[in-house]
Amino acid sequence: MPALVPISTEHRLDRPQRLGFLPTLAFWRRRDVWKIAGPWAATFVGLWTVLLDLFMLGFVPAWASALLAGAGPVLFVGLLERYLRARLERRKILAQTGTRRV
Repeated sequence: MPALVPISTEHRLDRPQRLGFLPTLAFWRRRDVWKIAGPWAATFVGLWTVLLDLFMLGFVPAWASALLAGAGPVLFVGLLERYLRARLERRKILAQTGTRRV
């Protein structure tokens, strides 16, 4: 994963996530966030399409597959954002203290 060393993280961390796990649109509209999260998102989309195929084959009831198909991507993006925010906060603290971590 590329290093998360932004010049200023305040513009991405100024709005907290709703309920602690729902995605924040202001965070995901930034091009630099997508550079970091792109490979993770591409992997998820590939695996999610395979999983949706299994849902459509009838292994899961229709109502459950609709619920999983809608909630899965939202939860994934929200949890990925939570992880990235934690990394950015850590980087911000390290930058303020002058400690360099490799």
